[in-house]
Amino acid sequence: MIKKFLHKNGLIIDLVLLACFVAFLAFWGQRFPVMFFGMITVAFIVLRRIDYQKHVILKRIILTGFGVVAVSFVIIEALVFTQLGANDPEEADYVIILGSGIRGTELSLTLKQRLDASLDYIRSHPQTPVIVSGGQGPGESIPEALAMKNYLIEQGINPAQVIMEDRSTSTQENLAFSKKNHS
Repeated sequence: MIKKFLHKNGLIIDLVLLACFVAFLAFWGQRFPVMFFGMITVAFIVLRRIDYQKHVILKRIILTGFGVVAVSFVIIEALVFTQLGANDPEEADYVIILGSGIRGTELSLTLKQRLDASLDYIRSHPQTPVIVSGGQGPGESIPEALAMKNYLIEQGINPAQVIMEDRSTSTQENLAFSKKNHS
């Protein structure tokens, strides 16, 4: 049933996926989730066109590849989640909070969760400087760093404890500019 639907409406689905990718790219730029969606779209379009009756070995390779990726993803996510409760007894020199997008001046859910996750540590270590890192991208009225600083101040964090790095546009720049300006 699904196979028949995909065969009958495949071109429409391909065009809708490509239109979504272009819209995401225009709105959010070349961020990881957008590029990941683009890779999934291309993979869907290509894999849907392969005649697996003729190419049995190719089908097995593709299915094995998807299996390896799925198992790897589950293992990596399990390792990440098992470390969520880990408490490092060492004192940090800095706390760096990386941006994760805002809409206008409103924090994205991911960014708010990052900030909320850091609040306990920041409150219990008022002498530790906090670097909020993130520039201004498309659809953002202010730099992410300013939105993050404002949120932390609203949560009772001393403004003098928060240092803004507001030039970065990628994770690599977040870390490089944070290190360069505050080491």
